[in-house]
Amino acid sequence: MSTFSLQGNWVDLVILMILLYFALGVIRTHLWIVLADFFSFLFSLVGALRLYPYAAGILKNNFSLSNSFSNALGFLVSAVVIEFVLSFVFSLLIKKIPNRFWKISGRRLVAIIPAIGEGLLFIAFILTLSLALPIAPKFKADISDSKIGGYIVGKTSRFESRLTDIFGGVVEDTLTYLLVKPGSDETIPLNIEQKGLTVDEKAESQMFKLVNEERAKRGIKELTWSEALRDVGRAHAKDMWERKYFSHFSPEGDDVGDRLDKAGIKFQFAGENLALAPTVLIAHNGLMNSEGHRENILEKEFKKIGIGVIDNGIYGKMFVQVFTD
Repeated sequence: MSTFSLQGNWVDLVILMILLYFALGVIRTHLWIVLADFFSFLFSLVGALRLYPYAAGILKNNFSLSNSFSNALGFLVSAVVIEFVLSFVFSLLIKKIPNRFWKISGRRLVAIIPAIGEGLLFIAFILTLSLALPIAPKFKADISDSKIGGYIVGKTSRFESRLTDIFGGVVEDTLTYLLVKPGSDETIPLNIEQKGLTVDEKAESQMFKLVNEERAKRGIKELTWSEALRDVGRAHAKDMWERKYFSHFSPEGDDVGDRLDKAGIKFQFAGENLALAPTVLIAHNGLMNSEGHRENILEKEFKKIGIGVIDNGIYGKMFVQVFTD
């Protein structure tokens, strides 16, 4: 006899267990209370997304907290305060409901719907936050590959960037960056799959702006953008993803100078920075915190730059900065 098969993974099992927990919770409570809990949780998340900048500003100005920690704490404080206020208001409203409405037939079954809805909101928030933060690629892959989890994050993907803005900075402050010293022949194997490589033009533009801001702050002439150098950077970034290595040297031994020669680009001085990171800011801060990479970014002899960024989805972005005179 054939049976239904979800063909999911461990993430699906955890999701189903969480939903079962929320559904069974209606046994010990009432429909109106379940509805109040659902709307309190929903509006606390929506409200916190809108109000956290104000709470973060108060925390930063009064307690000398970092911007990243203020954002994260501001969101959590906003969510807790909003949910507390709404829960109090709903509890007052529930007390005014006539007794006859407390005895609706089938109320237990009806209450399961908002209970599961609250569970789905909780799961969606946790899964979306997990994809927004630079956690283990294997864990992110399991989320995307799960049947239920993958569907949920597909519907909430537009909130991922918002959560990255809120919580990403806290992780960024202590993140270990994957970098290779400029000119080094070190090669790091990448045991990472391809989830669909795409060019990230927005990230390229953002990093170009950040590089020139660093130079302008120090009175160094800004670099001009070169599409030819960008194409060299993109090709190398794509090659590293496809052949699973992280290095200034290709498996054939070609370095940035060889790649520029093959592209027909004339130069006297050239340099290259590499970074593998989940976001532009994380990559940029990692490069600026590394002496050799920072020297390339601030080198006065360099006049041109091209930046290639190849996005591998949940596994991060490959950044290649190519400099010439």
